[in-house]
Amino acid sequence: MSNDVYNYQIYVQNLQNVLVQKQTLQIQLEEITQTIEELEKYDKDKVYKSVGPVLIEKPKDEVMKDLVDTKEELTVKIKSMEKQEELLKKKIDELKKKLNSSQGSA
Repeated sequence: MSNDVYNYQIYVQNLQNVLVQKQTLQIQLEEITQTIEELEKYDKDKVYKSVGPVLIEKPKDEVMKDLVDTKEELTVKIKSMEKQEELLKKKIDELKKKLNSSQGSA
């Protein structure tokens, strides 16, 4: 039973980590989505892209392509995090039921 308690704690901790990572990715995704929307309204061919502490002039379509690619990568990562989240929640629920039933019989 102590092994189950330990596993339960580990799963809860892992779930918290996954939720924090997912939230961070969702914030990044929202920022990129807003940036893409603003660039679509922008009517010039060149834009400035931040590269470290420096702004570099780049073609707008090149920057848009990079942003769209990053958006797709983030979307895939978020879906992966959601699958991990579901799996961990399922394992936590199973262990919780097991622990509750073993406490009831003790």
